[in-house]
Amino acid sequence: MERSFEIIPFEALNLENGRGMLFQYTPFELCCALKPFALRHLLDQGFERVIYLDADMAVFSGFGPVLEALGSADVLVTPHLDAPFPQDGLQPDDGHLLLSGMFNLGFIGVRDTHQGRAFINWWADKLERGCIEDHFNGLFVDQKYVDLAVGLFEGLRLLRHPGCNVAYWNLHSRKVTRDGQDWRVNGEPLVFFHFSDFDPERPRILSGHQTRFDLSELPDLAVLFENYSARLRENGLAETRQLPYGYSRYRQGGGISPAMRRAYLRASDRDRVINAFDRAQHPMSLRIAASVQWIRLSVTRLAHKLRRI
Repeated sequence: MERSFEIIPFEALNLENGRGMLFQYTPFELCCALKPFALRHLLDQGFERVIYLDADMAVFSGFGPVLEALGSADVLVTPHLDAPFPQDGLQPDDGHLLLSGMFNLGFIGVRDTHQGRAFINWWADKLERGCIEDHFNGLFVDQKYVDLAVGLFEGLRLLRHPGCNVAYWNLHSRKVTRDGQDWRVNGEPLVFFHFSDFDPERPRILSGHQTRFDLSELPDLAVLFENYSARLRENGLAETRQLPYGYSRYRQGGGISPAMRRAYLRASDRDRVINAFDRAQHPMSLRIAASVQWIRLSVTRLAHKLRRI
């Protein structure tokens, strides 16, 4: 694939707690935690409007509706729901979204205004140590905090265009159809689709997080997913899937457990050593805390499984 974009290295974000964030978070948590810092970096480079899109999205038409909405907003987000779920006992349901948040932050737009900057700084403060997946304590990485932002920042606006951030959670209210070479949603242009929890190796399964829709019953949508899978394969899916995560191991070798990451996250400043990737620097108190976290995480996983029975 010809590169038509610039890669910004992690170090360019100049994070005060950068090494700590690399160690304390899982890959998923880290990606979510870096959003406000990346947005702020781009605003500092002189961009007046910045839009974030998750890596599992595809763009199908111009961003005119997005830019128009962002022109009168300081912060622009998309709600998970724009119509109530059917009472059919299928997933996702209201409970699913109450756990994950009002908004899907696979998309967010920010404008370089006083309110836009205030929001980014507030969000960044929350995510430096609090971007964890912990439903039992009311947290889901970066998303649940922004539920609070509705009351804190008057310039936060909702993007309700039906063609923006189409995904498994809103297909009950958005019908995707083909119009020649174009795609439409409820008659409007499809701007971008969010292929959340989609596995391109199983292109007939819409998402592992939902039970409401079957692609075999949605022929137009099935073509969209098949085309997306083909594009991923053409652009090196098999090769990139083999790449290891760069922050998964200690300097001496050996993998870093989720329990150790969580223990380091919750550690006092005294135990947050300068280079957590060096096992030799870990105090005994941190190692004991990791053992306690292993028990807690095991109980949490068991409770989550029991909840789904």
